[in-house]
Amino acid sequence: MRLFFVVLVAFLSFGLNAPAETVEQLLTRAALPDEVVLEDVKTYLHERVPPLVVPETREAWETESAELRQRYLDEIVLKGVPASWTEGDVKVEYVGDIETGHGYRIRKLRYEAIPGMWIPALLYEPDGDAANLPGVLNVNGHYDEGKVRDEEQIRCINFAKRGVVNIHPEWFRCGEMKGVDNDHARSAYLDLVGIRGVSVFHLALKRAMDVLENHPRTDPRRLAMSGLSGGGWQTAVFSAVDERVSAIVPVAGHGAMGVRIDNGSDIGDLEQVPIDMLTVADYTHLTALFAPRPALLIYNAQDNCCFQAARTLPAIYDPVRPVYELYGAESDFRFHINEDPGDHNYGQDNRIQFYKFVDEYLVPESDWGGVELPTEGEILPVEQTNVGIPENNGTIVGTAIEVAKAITRPAIPGLDEAGRTTWEGETRGTLRELLRYTPISLARVISELKTDRDTLSTAYRFVSQDWEVGAAGLLPGEASYDTVHLVLQDGGLPAAGENLASIAATGHQTVALAPLFQDGTSPRSGNSWPYAMILNATGERALAVQAAQVAAVCDWFRGAKGARSITLHTTGVESGLIALTTAALNPGLVDGVETTDMPDSLIDVLEARGKYTRTPSLFNFGFLQHFDLDTLRALGN
Repeated sequence: MRLFFVVLVAFLSFGLNAPAETVEQLLTRAALPDEVVLEDVKTYLHERVPPLVVPETREAWETESAELRQRYLDEIVLKGVPASWTEGDVKVEYVGDIETGHGYRIRKLRYEAIPGMWIPALLYEPDGDAANLPGVLNVNGHYDEGKVRDEEQIRCINFAKRGVVNIHPEWFRCGEMKGVDNDHARSAYLDLVGIRGVSVFHLALKRAMDVLENHPRTDPRRLAMSGLSGGGWQTAVFSAVDERVSAIVPVAGHGAMGVRIDNGSDIGDLEQVPIDMLTVADYTHLTALFAPRPALLIYNAQDNCCFQAARTLPAIYDPVRPVYELYGAESDFRFHINEDPGDHNYGQDNRIQFYKFVDEYLVPESDWGGVELPTEGEILPVEQTNVGIPENNGTIVGTAIEVAKAITRPAIPGLDEAGRTTWEGETRGTLRELLRYTPISLARVISELKTDRDTLSTAYRFVSQDWEVGAAGLLPGEASYDTVHLVLQDGGLPAAGENLASIAATGHQTVALAPLFQDGTSPRSGNSWPYAMILNATGERALAVQAAQVAAVCDWFRGAKGARSITLHTTGVESGLIALTTAALNPGLVDGVETTDMPDSLIDVLEARGKYTRTPSLFNFGFLQHFDLDTLRALGN
């Protein structure tokens, strides 16, 4: 049932005879302040972060944690992953050895993470033939140098000299895995085709751990893992779901989602906030899954990147400590705050903390002391450590495009074919379910008017229970609300001026609308994708919210203004997708969708290397398995 709409008309001090404002001035007036939208977004997201509730007994936690670990793997990490990606033993190719003459050798190898995608790695082995040695999986963050960054080599060398076998794989978009086709945000391409994008990150680590565990000289009961920043994230999430890691030391790489929401610098990349994540777990839950294994959380006091100790530790350490207390193992769950240098680093102080932790828990019979062994003259250049990858090595983007092109969907029936009505109903239902679409009802509409003899210009604020949407309208003197043209444009209100003015010049009521996450209704102008990413992690879809907002505005114009005809005009692929989705989900609401700069297929977006960080609404999990743009157009006719 339609709500009663309250229209508040606020005439500005200029009055009815004021000079007409420019279109640019109108668009500026209509845009919502970023801080207003940001507060709405933060409130909405905070309400959807699941709390960690610690049960009263160890037995209850062990049952709950086993279920949680499996759910996270099945629903968040490996959903949609082909069996061929996970079955069988890891394939490894050793391509050369470096005899260092310093008590260890470096073996150059590559292993297959998923079929056709090989990851280069360096394996550091102590000299001799002693077996049952502890092992370490070392990983790095977002560094161009990747596995051969100085601090990475120093860590690996120190362990090898102390009798520890350790492996350092390359990370996507780093070192030998550079290139836009391995960009982390482009894991969204896999989401679009129905394979969890985060899966390739997990499987790359799993296969590296397989290599370490299967090494003839390692003790599979004594395996540790550590890394800084993105390496800290890899350490935290992989250790949470893979219990082979027996000593866990993430460095400045993960924090509770509530802190991330309040501190934009902590949000991270797409793999760190995977789609639907918060329907299963927050990072507090994942950290709790470390228990009862020894874990040392390292954060930096003045971190100039992310996860400063003062704001992160209370939100990630304090809630998890009671889980360790269930095991009587609270002394095995620790933290360290780096003060020198205190910035975003895996410098000597932090490395020594890792050495000491591994010594205590995995090599208790030895005494390494709180020192770092010298490595002068042992840091090798890139040319000497490059492993090499196959010429046509698989990439994140290439894998997604290959899957997309192999998808087959049922033919779309013609308008006059039998079964068309059934097809539309079933297909529309699938779309609603896929996008978790929920209609939005407006609570009020605020209109601020300016007029001269020829044109009425209006700045709208469409307000629902959770959201506000900004819009700018032009009503030429001879026009009426009988016909309404809604303009949606990638870039939001600041980009819509030309289309708004040109359509209004034809004598029609024209409104430029900026749905959530487009400038004019954005929590961070020009860069709101991190909040769209978190929204998708809550189990909702940014595209569904945007389409529901457009539908609510159309509904208001039909009801409150008596519009008989509404046409959506779009420029850009994201705006086009929003409009087509709105029409497809709401039959009869709009009379037409006219798109500009719209590809024929979303596969074209993948082949053109479209950026998730510009158009996050395009990349909805499993969308291309069931739909493409032609399907939406057919539903909206």
